[in-house]
Amino acid sequence: MREPGFAYVFVSNEHPTYVDVYFDDVTVTHTPSPIVSSSDYFAFGLQHTAGERTGVYEQRQLYNGKELQDELNVGWLDYGARMYMPEIGRWGVIDPLSDKYTNFAPYNYALNNPIKFIDPDGMDIINGDAILRDRAQLKLDGLKKGLEVTKAKYGDALKNRKTFLESGGSKETWKSYRNLKGAIRAEELNVQTFTARAEITQKTIDNFKSASPNLFQHINNMKNSTGEKVDMLVFTQENIGDEEKHGKTVFAVTPNKKQPASSVGGPNSLAVYVEPYATPKTMRHESGHFEYQATETEAYYIYIQNLKSAGYPLKDGHRTDDKSGQLAKLYERIKDVKYFGRK
Repeated sequence: MREPGFAYVFVSNEHPTYVDVYFDDVTVTHTPSPIVSSSDYFAFGLQHTAGERTGVYEQRQLYNGKELQDELNVGWLDYGARMYMPEIGRWGVIDPLSDKYTNFAPYNYALNNPIKFIDPDGMDIINGDAILRDRAQLKLDGLKKGLEVTKAKYGDALKNRKTFLESGGSKETWKSYRNLKGAIRAEELNVQTFTARAEITQKTIDNFKSASPNLFQHINNMKNSTGEKVDMLVFTQENIGDEEKHGKTVFAVTPNKKQPASSVGGPNSLAVYVEPYATPKTMRHESGHFEYQATETEAYYIYIQNLKSAGYPLKDGHRTDDKSGQLAKLYERIKDVKYFGRK
């Protein structure tokens, strides 16, 4: 049964010869689904199908993990600073960071492309590993809540598989319970990993700010060709390259090819990966890549596509005619930069 209702069970004698038949051992067994609740959404978050097992706590953390506000049947989702209306794919108030996205309406959600982007926070030089840590922690909290619900329902029967099955539990439910515990252990490891990385990443950012304050401030206030602010997301990653390569800037763009983008920060952000405890010199180098790719996004995209079409190697942004690499080498050589100007 996929929804609450009634089940009608019929028994019938289908033998061609009419004889009296008595049924005295007919049983109907109800096995609860291991799935507690499920929700399906359209791209912008409007729920079109949902199901929830009876007798469980109501699940209010829905699309993107945001809490449903259904007082007066408004159906809004609470994103913290403002409410989102999934029926129309718009915010109820103007985006407080609308000046960062001047090419889009101030009420839009995820630049009208929720398949590719999330709605990002307005930040500057950002600790990307801290974002991943917080997301892992949020997921872990949700998994633990699910475990609490399961323990509240089955209690001591979860002591071991034999006890659970003898108490009437199904093999499928036991498997789901074990999978849930495994997912919690895996997510706890993710939280530990990203927490450790976030601490290292923050030290890298702080050292860069201390050693090259002018360049740091310049990158911190970077804007693209249309005046929209662009964020640098810094991540720690081991074994990036050879002995001379200690960082990399990942170039990616929005569908219109006019704005930089990253998978974690969304539009108007670029991801920079550096090895643990990267020196300010490495950060200055990657800042050069970041600046050119953030401010000349469309031109750099065309440049990269032309190289690929011609079959030429990209050389990690260090071809002799690559302006991103030229600026990277310039910033790397200078401890700090007081004047910023490029042709």
